[in-house]
Amino acid sequence: MGTDPLPLDPELVRVLSGVTTATLTTVLLKKGLRNVWMRGAKPLQPDQPRLVGRAFTLRFVPAREDLATPASWGAPISTRAAIEAMPAGCIAVVDAMGVVDAGIFGDILCSRMKMRGVAGLVADGVIRDLAGVLGTGLPVWCQGTAAPRIGGGTDLRRLAGADRLRRRRSISKRHRCGRCRRRRADPGRVAG
Repeated sequence: MGTDPLPLDPELVRVLSGVTTATLTTVLLKKGLRNVWMRGAKPLQPDQPRLVGRAFTLRFVPAREDLATPASWGAPISTRAAIEAMPAGCIAVVDAMGVVDAGIFGDILCSRMKMRGVAGLVADGVIRDLAGVLGTGLPVWCQGTAAPRIGGGTDLRRLAGADRLRRRRSISKRHRCGRCRRRRADPGRVAG
């Protein structure tokens, strides 16, 4: 952090942009590197271009809730500090330890990366705020999206599913009572 990386020669970028994944894998295998790729990362958009750039690596480790506070966001080892240290043209390569039930980046942090000139984001985890992230124009490869968590770890998706299930049970109980034939015939009306 603090030193600018050497710029990549444009000719090197052009040549590397044409190298296939199979060729890269073979070269790595010949050098004895057999386990050096991210599992599960795929493009968020099907028409994303291939990228060539220097990697800026990060690792997300599950944090204790008492330490993950707004005051910690300005710490030198925080995600925000890491984004501020990313040089223009780099590709953020993030080890999220394969965690897919909590998003590591959302629209605000991806927007900041884009504004700083970061070329792309590659992660083995998931992001949140899909529409906002897509709106930033930052190319992203990850395992998908996850709903954020509230307070004590309540998953919003589970919460929404439980609410739908409660409503479904409530409606089906009414339908069994014999007084709801008109409601059953009117699909536009919601039994409440």
